[in-house]
Amino acid sequence: MSKKMKVLVSVVVAVVLLTVGSITTVMAQEEPTPTPQANGLLARVAEILDIPQERLVEAFQQARQEMKQEACEGDCEQARQQSRQAHQELRQERQELRQEQQ
Repeated sequence: MSKKMKVLVSVVVAVVLLTVGSITTVMAQEEPTPTPQANGLLARVAEILDIPQERLVEAFQQARQEMKQEACEGDCEQARQQSRQAHQELRQERQELRQEQQ
């Protein structure tokens, strides 16, 4: 394997590992516990909207979860695109090596 190929493979592996690591970190973050001040705000907003505070808290949790999922899906798509690009570059390298050997 040529030196260029080894470097390219190393870069691809590093990109994939960094992407997976960042996704894992985002998914592992715990739900923040509301402070007493935040609870007071939630109670006031629930009162203004004329809904139970629990329903408001659930809506925030659902929105947070959906946003995390969307971010994760975006990160995964970006990783897939980077992987495709790396594979294409590897194919080009192989093709160039074959042409040089002929």
